[in-house]
Amino acid sequence: FVVSKLSAPTLASPLLPEDADVMLRILFPAAKGRVATMRFSASQSVLATKQQILQKLAEGASPVASDTEELDQFGLFQPYGPFTQPRWLRDDRPLSFYDLRPGAALEFKRKRTLVRSKFLSPWETIK
Repeated sequence: FVVSKLSAPTLASPLLPEDADVMLRILFPAAKGRVATMRFSASQSVLATKQQILQKLAEGASPVASDTEELDQFGLFQPYGPFTQPRWLRDDRPLSFYDLRPGAALEFKRKRTLVRSKFLSPWETIK
């Protein structure tokens, strides 16, 4: 009779080792479908990944983001795919926490969008 110790849950995913590099396709919906393939370390946080993406965008003078002060307005979004549900990647987690495979697509977009609405009075109609 052998009793094994249960290990504490870790933040790392079994699919992506901590010391590995991963190539990800970054989609920019605000830049009319621009796509960039970039290499990231699996141990770096999502926040550091966003900073690296913004530095790359600053080199290309893209209209997506102009300043690092806007970093908190943007996020990495993993769209729906095989065996994955759509979700936002949290800034405090490392990339190895998520089940990212090499070549996976992430969207770099604004976390909140402005929705304009107009309240119609009873005598107004939509034309």
